[in-house]
Amino acid sequence: MRQTELVLTDEDRVQIGDICSKGTRQVREVNRAHVLSALDRKASEASIMQVLGVGRKLIWRTRAAYLDGGLDLALTDLPRPGKPLSHQTLAQSDVVRGKVDPRVPQPHVCAARFVRQAFAAR
Repeated sequence: MRQTELVLTDEDRVQIGDICSKGTRQVREVNRAHVLSALDRKASEASIMQVLGVGRKLIWRTRAAYLDGGLDLALTDLPRPGKPLSHQTLAQSDVVRGKVDPRVPQPHVCAARFVRQAFAAR
């Protein structure tokens, strides 16, 4: 199968080099940058899939996004449809870490109180 040509601009090559060499980006962005760099060097899709451990769909979508909208579109995720998150990011991280607000009654405390009241009513 014939591969669509992809030629990066010099400015994009520099940006991709920075992304791949520094550890300040998400793994998805780094993988997409590696894919673009490999496509620019005329690597085959099969070799990219084998070396980077990514699927053919990721390669196709990354190439198409770069050709449609440039480097920014190819590296970042677009907002997804659906209901927006109902929690704040900080609140989510507190829940994950197990931090709780002592002023808010916790479910296990409320359940224990309910059980005691139910038995006392008998």
